Amino acid sequence: MGLGYSYLEATYQAEGVLRQGERNVNITPGTRLAGLPKHQLKLALDGELSPGWTVGLDAQLLSSRGVTGNEDGLLADGADEPVRLKLPGYGLLNLRTSWKPTKLKGVELFANVRNVFNRQTQSFGALAETQFDAQGRYTGEGTEALFVAPGAPRSLQVGLRIRM
Repeated sequence: MGLGYSYLEATYQAEGVLRQGERNVNITPGTRLAGLPKHQLKLALDGELSPGWTVGLDAQLLSSRGVTGNEDGLLADGADEPVRLKLPGYGLLNLRTSWKPTKLKGVELFANVRNVFNRQTQSFGALAETQFDAQGRYTGEGTEALFVAPGAPRSLQVGLRIRM
């Protein structure tokens, strides 16, 4: 069994300007770094169901994260109204099992399922300019948009290990 919690207060400690695509983001000491969750909780449980057969799970919970290009809370250079863009927090569950036959030394059959509930998550976000509207049509005019990278979908891994 394992349980871990982290609290991360990742901030810039100097004043400066970050060039983020079409924007200049002014940072001051205490400005949070984008993309890093403040809170993270991990849990792992493993057990043996019978001689040679183990099962386990791990769960991860992450809090929301700021996006690159919006560290200062503005959508554009010279904007007056602060708008904080964040990726939502999420939780994932992973399962695993393995079987080591007692008569076949060094042989192990295993299976892993990652993201059991197939949660749609976002692993990265950036504020940038686009010339396309929400339907994907080219407009020719630049507007600020939030670009996100999807997290990994559910995956299944099944295998055989042979140790000599």
